[in-house]
Amino acid sequence: MRAAGVAGLVVKKMEQRLGRIMNRRRVLQLLFSGTVSGVIAPVVVRSRGKEQRFRLMDTRIAGSGYYAFSGVAMLLGPGDALSLRRQPENPHDHLAVEVFWKNHKLGYLPRRGNAVSAALMDQGGRLSAEVLAVLDHAEHWEPLDIRVWLHV
Repeated sequence: MRAAGVAGLVVKKMEQRLGRIMNRRRVLQLLFSGTVSGVIAPVVVRSRGKEQRFRLMDTRIAGSGYYAFSGVAMLLGPGDALSLRRQPENPHDHLAVEVFWKNHKLGYLPRRGNAVSAALMDQGGRLSAEVLAVLDHAEHWEPLDIRVWLHV
């Protein structure tokens, strides 16, 4: 399926799921913003029953050294489910999205790539994430690769 066709499907599903008409141009701008580093066009669609999920982006979390990551890194593995929470009151970034694993805060979605996720969450969209890889902290400043999903 072409990316444009998938984008149309994403917009249509979001309209249906959220129960209100959304401006198609605005949703497409959010999904395909060229200024958002790390965003991948949602061309991968996976079904879970009636719900579908679209890959929104692959990224590394930011700020892992300040939170619980080092204490739980040995317990994390590829495929582990992560939860995302908006933190609009964050004094450093009003678009902040926190990343959690079993109530342990691991860090944030990077500031350079959180605008789309924050906007979708603010509009009632449901996002989740999963671990792609846990890298050696001695060799990588931000050692957790994750994938963010949009559920529709």
